[in-house]
Amino acid sequence: MFGTGNRPTSDRQNFYDLPFWDACSQGQFLIQRCRSCGHAIFPGAPICPECWSWDLRWDPASGDGLVYSWIRMHRKYFDEVPPPYTCVLVELAEGPFFITNYRLRDEGRDPIIGEPVSIRIVQFDNVSLPIAFPAD
Repeated sequence: MFGTGNRPTSDRQNFYDLPFWDACSQGQFLIQRCRSCGHAIFPGAPICPECWSWDLRWDPASGDGLVYSWIRMHRKYFDEVPPPYTCVLVELAEGPFFITNYRLRDEGRDPIIGEPVSIRIVQFDNVSLPIAFPAD
């Protein structure tokens, strides 16, 4: 399921997402942070939802988190990604939630709620995507 090959790219990227996707193409995982209050934000936003400051920046994130919820997709949404595949909602160590694909080491097991995971950038032929892996 993962590896080389083309993967769908988003046609919904906007001004606030571009720094995130540019960093992914460089192998980095970033989240937005408010310089005024320190609140971590994802997805990107024009202002801090906590203190309403416009003084935001994109900072490297650990990629560490815990599985908060998960689902196995059985419907085909993209030709490049045949079902079934697993998506997880990860509560990042920095605070925000992040939805992504989950790569199992053992294809016979499901993600576990509360399981430690690590977000890693995986390079495909046409895009670099953040993918959750069980933490080492």
